[in-house]
Amino acid sequence: MPIVYDSVHLEEGQEIKDLPYDTFGIENPKGRLNLYLPATGDSWPVVIFVHGGGWSSGDKDLKIGGKKVYLNIGRFFAANGIASAVINYRLIPGVHWQTQIGDIARATRWVHENIESYGGDPDALFLAGHSAGAHLISHVALNDELLTAFNMTTGDIRGVIAVSGAAYRVEDDVTNQNGEMMSYLEKRFTVVDNSGRWVQDASVLQFVDADDPPFQIFVGGAEIPGLIRQSTLLKETLDSAGVPNTFELISGRKHARMILLMSGNGNGVGEKMIQFVQDYATDLDEQK
Repeated sequence: MPIVYDSVHLEEGQEIKDLPYDTFGIENPKGRLNLYLPATGDSWPVVIFVHGGGWSSGDKDLKIGGKKVYLNIGRFFAANGIASAVINYRLIPGVHWQTQIGDIARATRWVHENIESYGGDPDALFLAGHSAGAHLISHVALNDELLTAFNMTTGDIRGVIAVSGAAYRVEDDVTNQNGEMMSYLEKRFTVVDNSGRWVQDASVLQFVDADDPPFQIFVGGAEIPGLIRQSTLLKETLDSAGVPNTFELISGRKHARMILLMSGNGNGVGEKMIQFVQDYATDLDEQK
């Protein structure tokens, strides 16, 4: 993947790395996050970014061609007046896939409870993720019972940015018509889940209701049809529930290259994310 994204520079003190968001993060780097803070002001909205990697790979400090691609997403938000937390989480097969969702919730709770001391607004939290990360953040944002277990509510999440997500509805005939998508998911999920219920339990759209936060959905026009279908299903389900959302198919972009657009390189995706956060950083009732 050519490194052609915008490189953003932050001054010393704007980047705070490897903060444990739970006790296991003291010893395990997968339980840590990086903060990226704007240079001026305070009470910034906050974006929590979750990387992809098929639930089984990836890291907040991932380097490609000597560049840290996820770091630059955090820097991009900070350079535009929005604090960000780029997080790690434990990976399959080391943990159950539901533990991964718990890790995202743990990190979200930490940011909610601690970001004010760094200058951020705990009442203006947004979740963003790419690929498997989009699946995981959607679980956290939409599942009321999960949020309650972590002393939060759906009202604590102001918005969700879902980029090239998968497994929103695992059991979908159109998505799986050639078997490629289901085969991929089976290889990931069944290695840690032999319950037979993972197809139903992992699907996100079962949790959608009218009280959910707004979504901004992006998917590449050159991605496999199954991924485009999954993002379309997410939009249609949110529409049916009356949840505000936007959907954009980015012409010519493949799956991995969608990551680069999240740091402001071309097609206006980065700029649209900034605008989405700014629009919904105020009271959700006013927006609806």
